Amino acid sequence: SPGFQTFVDQSHETTVTDMQNNSKQDISQGALFINHSHTFETGWALNYGVHGGFTSSKTYIDYLYNKGNGYESALDELENNRQKEYSGNAFLEVSKDFGSHFSATASLKVEYFKSDYTSNGMKSTLWNDWTLFPNATLSYTVNPMHIIQLDISSDKTYPSYWDVTPQESPINSYSVILGNPSLKPYRSYSGQLIYILKQKYTILAFCDYVPDYFAQLPYQNTSELKNVFRYENMDYQLEFGVGVIVPFRVGEFWNSQVTLSGQRMQEKLDHFHDLSFHNEKYTGQFKMDNTFTLSKSRPNLKLDLNGYFVTGAVQGIYDLGHLYDVSSALKWQFADDRATLILKCNNIFRSNMPHTMEINQSGQYSRLWKLDDQRCVTVSFVWKFGGYKKKQHEAVDASRFGKSM
Repeated sequence: SPGFQTFVDQSHETTVTDMQNNSKQDISQGALFINHSHTFETGWALNYGVHGGFTSSKTYIDYLYNKGNGYESALDELENNRQKEYSGNAFLEVSKDFGSHFSATASLKVEYFKSDYTSNGMKSTLWNDWTLFPNATLSYTVNPMHIIQLDISSDKTYPSYWDVTPQESPINSYSVILGNPSLKPYRSYSGQLIYILKQKYTILAFCDYVPDYFAQLPYQNTSELKNVFRYENMDYQLEFGVGVIVPFRVGEFWNSQVTLSGQRMQEKLDHFHDLSFHNEKYTGQFKMDNTFTLSKSRPNLKLDLNGYFVTGAVQGIYDLGHLYDVSSALKWQFADDRATLILKCNNIFRSNMPHTMEINQSGQYSRLWKLDDQRCVTVSFVWKFGGYKKKQHEAVDASRFGKSM
């Protein structure tokens, strides 16, 4: 992942900063896993296994400044570091159907994770911990018209490799993005109670608790007039709420699904660069997915029209305004449904970014607008040869690759 940046800051006719930044990151990963499943005559099913992994991330960052005699490297800012990660986990899962009314699945995974970090020859340990991940699904069928389900899950999310690298990327004269080598992964624990009516309508209540949740937050530098954007761990994030999912059809022409949800968000951090915050917000979401069958045969035309609206949210010290999104796709199938031509437009109104991002916290006030340039129109053509079926492959997890802005 190579990168190059040129930054020039001018005040009137005077050049304040003329800087070039070279960066490069190489990531190597390897994993070995063994899984086994067994079903007993009593109806119990057992699934267990072990997994081991190793990752090496090498990062090089060089800053060059032009002070009138060409660009010269700032050796005191040179970063040449390496992050090594070692992980191992073992899991056990059991499941059973108790008659035609009740079924249960429960699992427990234990994970060991260690990360060593070496920066310019200085070695330190980023993370070294054990974590338990319980998961369970209980389902009770009163009758085919009434089904109750309880889901409990847990997971872990790691920051990207760039986010734990101490790279400084200027945005403008007063703002900079900074990496955080002390950033920790966060755990998440979720629970859902679901009621399904007539195998069609869904009512649910949910709760998510996320200790050490991280997000990119700004703070004022105490030594200079500069706004620093950096990923920070919070004490926790807590969300709970209710929702309803209602599908419906209007003849053969209109097939739709409506989702409504309301929730309370809460994020807390006691020590945030000489400040603290404990922000709460009630928010709602409306989502609607529609498929219109314009013609069933010769031509076979379908129109997808999807959209959602979110009243707002909080992210650390940010108070995020409302956002909405409308996307559509026109699909034409022909040649005995072997060929498909798709015209698609995402983010039609360029509105899927928060309307405003405002901070009014402990005497710190700012308002941020971001240019939404993610609208995209695509045309694609698909041809199916014979009875071809796409093979299922486990997707490569690239969530920790690349830079966050």
